[in-house]
Amino acid sequence: MNHIGTKIIETERLLLRKWRIDDAEDVFSYCGDETIVPAPHKNVDQTKNELEKWIKDYEKMDTYEWGIELKSIKKIIGVIFVVNKDDKNEVCRIAYTLSKKYWNNGYATEALYHVLRYLLNDVGYNRVEGGYFVDNPASGRVQEKAGMKYEGTKRQNSINWKTGKLTDSKIYGIIRDDLLTENK
Repeated sequence: MNHIGTKIIETERLLLRKWRIDDAEDVFSYCGDETIVPAPHKNVDQTKNELEKWIKDYEKMDTYEWGIELKSIKKIIGVIFVVNKDDKNEVCRIAYTLSKKYWNNGYATEALYHVLRYLLNDVGYNRVEGGYFVDNPASGRVQEKAGMKYEGTKRQNSINWKTGKLTDSKIYGIIRDDLLTENK
């Protein structure tokens, strides 16, 4: 493993970057939509407090969390981050959230595509996993378009925060060798 921390990743339309305190309004805006995420922040001040913690985490070289900035409007529209790391087995798990206003424009796929390659090529993970609740198939399409492969369904493996009930999750993965075959 070559833990190098969260580095800026620039794509055609996005700037994937570290959080700043002045992102609080944008983050609060998309976190306020409880159809997307369970609202962790009740106001902008709470969001700023949370951002301060996230920013402090960047001191650890194994922190990988990017705000997704839409370059055309210079506004944060989502987040993509590593939620679990297993350095011994060179595996991590990725998660992402995008403001509903920006769905169906390919932004999540674009961000995921580039972060996957960063984690596999630059950081040195051999495998990156993802998944989603079965009632959110759009997330599966994002993962497929970014190069991940469907690997199976875990039955009733976690509580869906929207419904409060056990739900199935579809699991996706990509390994470093997959990148070699995509370039042929």
